[in-house]
Amino acid sequence: QELEYAQFYVSLQNDRFDGKIHYKVNCTEPDILKLYIPKLTLQPLIENAVVHGLEPKYGAGRLAVNLYRANGSVFIDVVDDGVGFTPGPSLLEGGGEEAPTAPGHRQIGLANSNRIIRHFYGIGYGLSVVSAPGNGCRVTMHIPEDHGTQGG
Repeated sequence: QELEYAQFYVSLQNDRFDGKIHYKVNCTEPDILKLYIPKLTLQPLIENAVVHGLEPKYGAGRLAVNLYRANGSVFIDVVDDGVGFTPGPSLLEGGGEEAPTAPGHRQIGLANSNRIIRHFYGIGYGLSVVSAPGNGCRVTMHIPEDHGTQGG
């Protein structure tokens, strides 16, 4: 269901940007799609990629969601080839850092998603961000395999 929300969001943005966003979901194992993901944790990652990475980029851009498993965990990468940025130390802690491409816009979506994941699963899980100016961005969500036991 979270991937459906993401697809809908990207579709709306693609209408807004005349088809400039090339979106793809890559999944190594179809049964990953049956696992539980806390509500409203994936969409902010997609939105962050579009607003801060692809929107300010000249020309078309790519956005991929990669889902895979390793050692009892599920990883979801949201990868864009947008403008990139230098992640600050408080980005995932809710420091409200401003994105260099959107002055005055507080990036709280990533921090909120990180907080939700840690609330459900503990400090060993959450988000990580790899980015650099001009080199796009990869946000990785790390959660345990969850078959819906969290009641979400």
